[in-house]
Amino acid sequence: MIGIEGAADSEIALHYAPGGGAFIIGDALINFEPYGFTFLPAKYCSNQKQMRRSLRKLLDYKAERMLFAHGTPISAGATDRLRALLES
Repeated sequence: MIGIEGAADSEIALHYAPGGGAFIIGDALINFEPYGFTFLPAKYCSNQKQMRRSLRKLLDYKAERMLFAHGTPISAGATDRLRALLES
C-alpha cells in the first residue's frame, strides 16, 4: 500500500509485483475520454501539486499494468506511461 498525499483523503495505490507488476490506483489518476490518461482534476484534490510529487513514489516499482477506479486499464508499459505523464 502506497499513500498518495494531496489527492482525495486517504488515497492509496496498491502494487502487485508478480507477472511484470501491476498498480491499482484509486482516484489520483484517471484514464477515460475526453481526458485520457491524466491526473485527477485539481478541484477534487486537497493539493494537486503535492499529489503529483507523491505519485513519483510509484516510479520506484515496476508495473506493466495499471487499473483505475475511473477508466480503462493500461495493459502494457504502465510505469513508462506514468513516467511520461509526470515529466510532461
